[in-house]
Amino acid sequence: MQEKLVKLATAKKPIGLSGHEISAPDKDGVMLGILNEIDETVMARLLVFRNGAGKTIELEVANRRLLRVADTSTQTMADTTLPGQVFTESGGPLVEALWEAFDKFLSAGEEVFVQSNKLEQAPDPTMIGCASETLAQIWSLDLYPSPETESAGLMGKFIATCTDIATAWVLFENGTVEQTSGPEDQVERLVKIVDGTLAEFDAGLNKHMQGSEATRCVTLGPQGETGDVVLYAKTMTSGALMVLPGAQLTDVISKWRGLQE
Repeated sequence: MQEKLVKLATAKKPIGLSGHEISAPDKDGVMLGILNEIDETVMARLLVFRNGAGKTIELEVANRRLLRVADTSTQTMADTTLPGQVFTESGGPLVEALWEAFDKFLSAGEEVFVQSNKLEQAPDPTMIGCASETLAQIWSLDLYPSPETESAGLMGKFIATCTDIATAWVLFENGTVEQTSGPEDQVERLVKIVDGTLAEFDAGLNKHMQGSEATRCVTLGPQGETGDVVLYAKTMTSGALMVLPGAQLTDVISKWRGLQE
């Protein structure tokens, strides 16, 4: 499916032959990874999610739909009434109960290990289950973000990783400044760059950076005589300018490259 672009929000690391980790900086990111596991499971499978404390939640999944929480999960779940109940196409109150269960199961930024096993018994063919997209909608998560949404999210993450380094920054979308931070004089200068010379600078880069028109991270030059530099980062229609110490430039570019992986 061409829309399945959710991969940016989560990173999977292979572990052995039967499972892998889902890691993300927050609970929403991990939940997107869990939904993605459901969405990629066509054959009837038992998805076993294990947190750092060794507790598990086991989901019976088929045809990219959640059928039910396995009965075996009663040993590790606070809500022991949820396992065994069948999910419906519309979701219903079980979806909210599952969200609460996972909220207690997950810690912010925690990596969760997932294994996919065969079901001991074939699921009842009358069980329709609940699509992962329906779960995402009820939980206010964007399972299939557009490329524009992805680029904005990536730029937001980049800014977040540099807040303790940059003395000022502006975040913009399609050439329009949407967020700023820092001393007024520095922010004003960055805004003027966005409104003035940045488009021309971009056009010049496009001529000399074939294949790199959509994504870039370059310096525009020094910021006076302070030793600071102005960094310009862009991905698709989202961009940022920030003022940071020249000594931190290598570290910040490394952060940018890490987000691209």
